[in-house]
Amino acid sequence: MPELKFKRPDIILRDGKTSAFVLDIADYQALLEQIEDADDIAYLNDLYRQPLEFDWLEDLLKDRQAEYSHFLSD
Repeated sequence: MPELKFKRPDIILRDGKTSAFVLDIADYQALLEQIEDADDIAYLNDLYRQPLEFDWLEDLLKDRQAEYSHFLSD
């Protein structure tokens, strides 16, 4: 991933303790994008660990024909 340059956030203090940050909207959107990308990668990694399952085309077509046979009976 490319390194992102962020502006320094504004820090909000309450009773002398950090309680919140105010981010530039572009920085916030870039962070959200990175989180979404990381989530997508984790999901794909989970999929790669699962065994592949295949169905025969003939079986799929038979199932579909049964589902839609009432449309074809005219």
